[in-house]
Amino acid sequence: LVFRTDLTTPPVTFWANISNGTNFTTGSDGKIEFNISSNDSMTFTQEVHIGVRNATGEINLSAGHLGENRSNFVATFLINASVADDSYAVFVYSNDSVGNLNNTVGNISFRVDRTPPSFTNFSLVYRGIYHFNLSNSSNSTPQFMLNFTDNLSLSANCSIFINATHNISNG
Repeated sequence: LVFRTDLTTPPVTFWANISNGTNFTTGSDGKIEFNISSNDSMTFTQEVHIGVRNATGEINLSAGHLGENRSNFVATFLINASVADDSYAVFVYSNDSVGNLNNTVGNISFRVDRTPPSFTNFSLVYRGIYHFNLSNSSNSTPQFMLNFTDNLSLSANCSIFINATHNISNG
């Protein structure tokens, strides 16, 4: 009689078809494909799940076997209207046949941001005066002020066009 104890979690190698920090901004649906390799040397990897987590919860996907190879798994995450604008982190859960669980961070994060920033307080200022006639001033270099708000972005590249000509930009 041979008896072996397996307390080792199955190792995980993880790949996705996006770069870390990818920003999905268009109105069209996107798709993220995950490829996971998890091969337990003593038993076998029974199941693999993908967790897509934001601040309010986690969406779970089951990864299926890729062909006949019992150590390769694949899952697809569709970014559609049901996926809220937010930042997401990806986790991999790999479970072997005796219940050892490897819950590894996938080192992939992405953002869904379909909402454009809102612009407020667009002002033209000349010598501290907000309303004036620029043609009557001796200095034709007024200051433009613009505030923006965006739920997910901390910075933005804002440009001002006057008569369809790019005149000023912060970036």
